[in-house]
Amino acid sequence: MKTLNRRIIREFKVHFGRYLALFFMIVLGMYLVVSIAGMAETTIAGSDKYNKECNQQDGQFTTFMPLTDEQLSDLEQKYGDIEKVFSMDAEVDSIKKTVSGDNKDIVRVFKKRNRIDLVKLDEGSMPEADNEIVIMNLYADRNDIRVGDTIEFAGREFTVSGIGCIPDYNLTVKNPSDMTADPESFGVVFVTDNAYKDLLASGRMGGETYTYAYKLRSGSHRDLKEALKDINIANLETFHENKDNPRIASDAASDVILKRLVSLVAGAILVMLFAYVISVFIIHQINEESSVIGTLYAMGVKKGSLIRHYVMLPTVVTFIAGIIGMIIGFSPVGVDFQMQDSYLYYSIPKMDKVYPLYIIIYCVVMPPLISVIVNILVIRKKLSKTALSLIKNEQENLVKGSHNIKKGRKERNFLRQFTGRQMSREKRSVFTVVIGMTVALLIFMIGLDCFVLCNNVKKQNIDDINYEYMYILKYPMEEVPEAGEACYVKNLAVNYLDYTLDVNMIGIDDDNPFYDFKASGNKKELVIASSTAQKYDLEVGDTFILDDNSEDVRYAFTVSEIVPYSIGLTVYMDIDEMRELFGESENYYNMILSDTELPVDSSHIYAVTKRTDIESAAGIFVDQMMSLIIILIAVSVLIFVAVMYLMLNVMIDRAGYGISLIKIFGYRMKEIRKVYLDGNFFAVILGACIAIPIVKMIADSIYPYFIANTAMGMDLHFEWYLYAEVLLGVAVIYLAISKILTAKIKRIVPAEVLKNRE
Repeated sequence: MKTLNRRIIREFKVHFGRYLALFFMIVLGMYLVVSIAGMAETTIAGSDKYNKECNQQDGQFTTFMPLTDEQLSDLEQKYGDIEKVFSMDAEVDSIKKTVSGDNKDIVRVFKKRNRIDLVKLDEGSMPEADNEIVIMNLYADRNDIRVGDTIEFAGREFTVSGIGCIPDYNLTVKNPSDMTADPESFGVVFVTDNAYKDLLASGRMGGETYTYAYKLRSGSHRDLKEALKDINIANLETFHENKDNPRIASDAASDVILKRLVSLVAGAILVMLFAYVISVFIIHQINEESSVIGTLYAMGVKKGSLIRHYVMLPTVVTFIAGIIGMIIGFSPVGVDFQMQDSYLYYSIPKMDKVYPLYIIIYCVVMPPLISVIVNILVIRKKLSKTALSLIKNEQENLVKGSHNIKKGRKERNFLRQFTGRQMSREKRSVFTVVIGMTVALLIFMIGLDCFVLCNNVKKQNIDDINYEYMYILKYPMEEVPEAGEACYVKNLAVNYLDYTLDVNMIGIDDDNPFYDFKASGNKKELVIASSTAQKYDLEVGDTFILDDNSEDVRYAFTVSEIVPYSIGLTVYMDIDEMRELFGESENYYNMILSDTELPVDSSHIYAVTKRTDIESAAGIFVDQMMSLIIILIAVSVLIFVAVMYLMLNVMIDRAGYGISLIKIFGYRMKEIRKVYLDGNFFAVILGACIAIPIVKMIADSIYPYFIANTAMGMDLHFEWYLYAEVLLGVAVIYLAISKILTAKIKRIVPAEVLKNRE
């Protein structure tokens, strides 16, 4: 056994490049899984801790007029804590730092909270003086605001005393209906009670919004909602449970569920890839040492000792690679790098890194376990042969008929025939290369799909904006402004793959200038946006079920037409039919579209969306997903390089006998390369032509599960040149690796044929 153990170091030195490629592939795979899954688990655990510390609300509601103290007290006695979280919006006049600058952003001003949705400070302190203010961390970071700087709005200057965040504005959208956040131009701030009263009295702020956050002690959300309706049904403006509130439900923790799912899918693919590559690796090694195994077997070395010997080196290499990949994944270039997307898009505190047990087990146990299982299966099969057959290790007559070779005119024809026979003999090896390439391409395609989806959303959102201003009203005005077009919008909901998302139903007139189609004039039919059709896989004639959660009513509609529109999830109906369906008056409207800014009283306005808001927010989703895209594409390419090198290297090793023979026959390096590398090139390219559309279909089929919690369409359409670029990338990688392996072919000496003959 000592003799066997001494062979381990020699084996490692002889095949160092092969083991290094295997080591590198596993390190990259573990890094990919740990960095993404570790980030997701850190965000989920950190968000849960943050929400508990700050006593996150169970829900909130807004009213047109504030509740009386008596009404509020009665509700609290029956249902639990209810806190006023009234707010006003103001346009920022300037932010003064080292150099003064002008900024026309919007800040939402709140009083300090006492019980629910408390402020979590990153630095500084809560405002004590009436000229002090706490600013949301994400807005502060995007605008380079520090403690001690000043901000001016409504004619007053405030000194920044602290920077922090609140759990009811994880996603910092101005309005719940906004599709994406723009934390650079919108932020939340907190002032003292006196400062808030002074701002309200100044007349320079937007209208006050009467919002109440509640924490249930008894009863249910529905009971509280019914109680509010009993008080005055006309006074209840909105009612949101946390799961229906996009500022809370669309938080960092829910967003990373997508990334965790991607990492687990990628991890499952990697397990298959590792098992496959290691099996090819081990099979070749055992075949290469068949005579050694047979000799040792004949000398009385037991089967168990031989198995332990051949299992040890690949198992140690994969074990160390798994640990190093895990360490790098948990390092600043792994989890911390992935966390940056959440910190850049969501207003959350810095979170302590967590080390989930399942990730550690995956990295430490999975690679060596696969190595052990594959090795044992392969070696047991090999040792089922007799010692004599193992010792003989008979070689195929790789150049059958070579004695008839004639130089000259027939040489070129012979090379073509020999190349064909060589590929036929190595069809199993070529197949292994194509399979390994396909698995690596699947991870690559998931990342590329993500990139294409984000870019399509960005471009189409900008192209599909058909207005300059959208006004969402609390209640309609007596007359629609002259340049405005009245519409009726209602939020309904769809439950799909265990996620509930809002769908905007918009009622429009036939002559609405902002839509170049006619909405359905039938209450049982809908025209739906292309994003909605993509999201829910709908076609004309399908039934689409929408829920009105505010009234606990479900509606079933038939899809009459699909129109191109990518912003959010939207459906359309004739405005008169929609009014009748939902019991509104014949002139009711709550949305105005316009090409110009309208003179709408702020007391009527619930939200205003400008074209520029959508344009600036269109690229945010791309930025948010960019680190995931980069890591999936980069790591998959590197894994593909490692797999391709390992597979081709094995093929060259297997062909060592034949290469030695044709060197004896006097063939030049250029001709040998054509036989053993260029022939495989065409096989790999053909395999890539087949594999690329297959992995594209697989990636597309699993993507609905990745973005199930996102209110967006799923346009994964590729331009033709992307397919060509992927194919070109495969060709470039193959040619680069074959160039490296050409040097290995040069090192094969003709004496090889003498060593292996009987």
